[in-house]
Amino acid sequence: MKKYENENIFLSVLFVLAKAKGDYMKLSVIKLLKHGINIQQDNNILIDFCCRVYKNWQDFLKNNTLHNCILCYPKNGVYSAVNGVVEVEYGISPAGKTGRKFLRWLTLEAQSLVWLREELELQHFVFQRHCQLLQVSKGLSDISYTYELLESENCINRQSLKIYKA
Repeated sequence: MKKYENENIFLSVLFVLAKAKGDYMKLSVIKLLKHGINIQQDNNILIDFCCRVYKNWQDFLKNNTLHNCILCYPKNGVYSAVNGVVEVEYGISPAGKTGRKFLRWLTLEAQSLVWLREELELQHFVFQRHCQLLQVSKGLSDISYTYELLESENCINRQSLKIYKA
């Protein structure tokens, strides 16, 4: 581990408010400076509530894994105030954006098609087995019919027909 002259760790906690279906959830995001206080914000590392790491604030806003919700967060990921009021921004989680919704829908549809294909393959297999059983049944039925026909026409002498049990 590289030792620095100043061994202080500079971090802050950002609070993000998420609203989904009338419910609110407060989330904390840790903002960690890479190696010093003079580094620009874009070089900060962010760690979300599920320990996922983001390379900067924009990366967090673009790639977080929150469900479809409205977000309220400090402007540009920095707490600042104008006339004593904290500046905030509002946004939509990536899951709520149209492109992501379409991709999620497409993924679900693709999975549904895979399940449908597997179901059809299973039904085809069952149908094939059913057809084979029908053919065997028809064959046995034909044999039975032929035997009954021959018996009714006295072609078969019951006494001479010996059926052995296994």
